[in-house]
Amino acid sequence: MKSRPYTNPFHAFSRLRAPVHIAIPNILPDIYPTPIQPIQHTMKHALTALAFAATLLLGAGCADEPDTTPNPALVLAPGLELHVSATQPRLRTDANGSTHATFEVKNPGAFAQIVEYKAEWKDSRGEVVDTITGNWTTLRIEPTDVRTVTVHAPGKTAEKVRIYVREYKAD
Repeated sequence: MKSRPYTNPFHAFSRLRAPVHIAIPNILPDIYPTPIQPIQHTMKHALTALAFAATLLLGAGCADEPDTTPNPALVLAPGLELHVSATQPRLRTDANGSTHATFEVKNPGAFAQIVEYKAEWKDSRGEVVDTITGNWTTLRIEPTDVRTVTVHAPGKTAEKVRIYVREYKAD
């Protein structure tokens, strides 16, 4: 913003010995770029490039961790994440070929939480396996407690699991 000095016309009548300078902004149409606009443009591109580089670095950091499970999933009911947190299930296969999933549920709050969970097992084609674990199982978690839950597959054809967790519903 350009300005020109302005001298007080009443200087002769005031007791000030030095002239008073007031900055008056240069009011020009927007078609004339100010010297600061190229700097802002360059900074905008630099910040965009920095954000992109940070995203790539974070993504690369996550890629170093090998995923040992073939598509497990844990689904928390809406609003439940305010009361409990849970880890994604880890699938393991025993020596006899039976599969089981293990996950942890944590209660970070000051009050006990009662939740229910159930597992839906699928085969390699993505079809639901006839399951005995389709019923809701109740789990009480004390304040600041972490509970480890293991769910066993109903048969040897089960390869994938989706675990649903919701608040306890009294019948």
